[in-house]
Amino acid sequence: MSKPFSHERRVVYRIVALYALFSGVWIYTSDTLLSYFIHSQTLITRLSIYKGMLFIIITAALLYKLISRNFFHIADMNRQLRESEQRFEQIFDNVTDAIFIHDAATGKIVDVNQTMCRLFGFTREEALALDVGGASLGTPPYSEAEAMEWMKRAAQGTPQIFEWRAKKKDGTLFWVEVSMRHAVIGSDARIIVLVRDITERRQKDESLRQSRELLQLQFSRMPVACIFWGSDYRARSWNPAAEKIFGYSEQEVLGKTANELIIAKEVQAGTDAVWARLMAGEPVSNSVNENVTKSGRSILCEWTNTPLRDRDNTIMGVISMVQDITERREREQEQLKMQKLESLGILAGGIAHDFNNILTAILGNISLVRMKMSTQDPWYRQLEEAESASYRAKDLTQQLLTFSKGGVPQKKTMALEQLVRDSAGFAMRGMNVRCDFSFEKDLLPVDIDEGQIGQVVSNLVINACQAMPSGGELRINAWNTDITGDSGIPVREGRYVAISIQDQGLGIPEENLTRIFDPYFTTKQKGSGLGLAITYSIIKNHDGHIGVRSRLGAGTTFTIYLPASDKLLIGDISRSGDQVKGHGRILLMDDEEIVRTVTGEMLKVLGYEVAIAVDGAEAIRLYSEAKESGTPFDAVIMDLTVPGGMGGKEAILKLRELDPEIRAIVSSGYSQDPIMADFKQYGFSAVLAKPFSGSILSAVLHKVLTGQERS
Repeated sequence: MSKPFSHERRVVYRIVALYALFSGVWIYTSDTLLSYFIHSQTLITRLSIYKGMLFIIITAALLYKLISRNFFHIADMNRQLRESEQRFEQIFDNVTDAIFIHDAATGKIVDVNQTMCRLFGFTREEALALDVGGASLGTPPYSEAEAMEWMKRAAQGTPQIFEWRAKKKDGTLFWVEVSMRHAVIGSDARIIVLVRDITERRQKDESLRQSRELLQLQFSRMPVACIFWGSDYRARSWNPAAEKIFGYSEQEVLGKTANELIIAKEVQAGTDAVWARLMAGEPVSNSVNENVTKSGRSILCEWTNTPLRDRDNTIMGVISMVQDITERREREQEQLKMQKLESLGILAGGIAHDFNNILTAILGNISLVRMKMSTQDPWYRQLEEAESASYRAKDLTQQLLTFSKGGVPQKKTMALEQLVRDSAGFAMRGMNVRCDFSFEKDLLPVDIDEGQIGQVVSNLVINACQAMPSGGELRINAWNTDITGDSGIPVREGRYVAISIQDQGLGIPEENLTRIFDPYFTTKQKGSGLGLAITYSIIKNHDGHIGVRSRLGAGTTFTIYLPASDKLLIGDISRSGDQVKGHGRILLMDDEEIVRTVTGEMLKVLGYEVAIAVDGAEAIRLYSEAKESGTPFDAVIMDLTVPGGMGGKEAILKLRELDPEIRAIVSSGYSQDPIMADFKQYGFSAVLAKPFSGSILSAVLHKVLTGQERS
């Protein structure tokens, strides 16, 4: 401001100097010339008047020049100043930010713009009367004390930018961004404060923060492993599910490649090729890979890999979703095994039923001949051998029935020790193998089908002996155990009896371990491939589990888990022995003539009076007639199924209506039927599985007629 004023002073000084010089020269020169040329005083006086008037005119012209020049200049400056002030006021009042001008010393508000009035809802007069606390939340850290501290720092020359909780005239709170700077206006120190409403931005930031937190929460709680790989193939993020699957914590994996962590060396070339395709823009890659955990365990994982792109569509990395499907694949393989067995069982069940009827006729006729023959007869021994062969044929059909879908064993509560010893001893006859037995004291009883479990032990022992062609030692152990969900054994939790059969043989190659329970899979030249498949099915039908561990050159161990029973042990009916004679009237129903004939003859030899029926309807009629005539039947033996007619299952319902105390025995060659395993629930007193001998027939009848079946 000083430069324009200095210039004007110089102009004034110059004019004054010129005026003084001109005046002096004029007065001196004009008076001297008049005195020199004119001698008349009157004329001199008159010319002096004219001279003074000319001086006044010249002086007035000079003053006019000086005054007009400065007047117009000042007017132009005032106009420019007014225009500048108007522009400043327009800018000041129309900027998008609220402006406060504070006194730097006291913090008092000395000016505000119209934006401030609109934003806060105050008039200018009300705003100038406010203190800082009146436009703020008013409580720490948004009170006047904190505001003055910010102004103090700004007054010291350091610009301040911060976020503040402001308050409008109506009490509405909102977020603002405050910028403070020190300035000198005129001679006054001021703090210029710009205030910007950032409520919407804060809401967006808060929404973004919540979205990120929610995403992070979902990421951490996802049931599947979620891994983010950078474009350099190194891990950038690793959620807890990934830690659970692979065993590595996030801190252990960050910055490392998949090949360093979880990819087996033999498959790294394949995974590298997948990565290359993803980096080249392949949208999604789905695969099932064999991976390695931190502990070195091999697992099977299902991967879904998707490239992630930035705003410029540049691939910035890959997100991988991973599921451990090891157990699922094992379950699928288990289910596939069962399906294979069930498909065979459909055929096996029908064949076994008919075959058992034939065996009943064979075994029954052999029993009839033995009943009528002296034990000293030279042919008696041959009949015993034939009967034994018939029982072996029965065991063969029982093996076929084991394949049947939903085949239910004919269980009874018994101790395992003697059964295991007998089955193992029988299987080892003629073998160059010594067996070491070890049974836990007080071994719990189990609910099992004696023949099936004996067959399991025999199959496993025979396999063990064949794995030791040069002889060796076989160890059979049995113990009680509790199985929980953490045991890793796929059975219901509870008490179990475990049986292990360990050999010192050649071992099983790893590639065969997953197939040894498949039907018809065998590595033996003369093997049928059914032994272990039957074993597997039997154990499954007993709600148990069979596992195997093996190493080449170090032997094989099969371990069986059978549910322990809480029932009392019961007695047994032997295959052979002396026939128990009896008396009474027996009603026999069977659709097969050969079975009716031979069973009827055996009953007569045993001392019973026999009536024959070909189906359930005839049995009901005969039973009703006998009861009405006063000569009721003492017991009924009924075939379970009659093709095209009424079988024992339907007939027993009618018979129990006629006689609630009826003693009925169910007989069938299709022993997988649930009625055979749970006959009492269907109204029968006992079960007679085909084929049967005269001794078994007599023992069952004796127990039923004497009421022992109720004990």
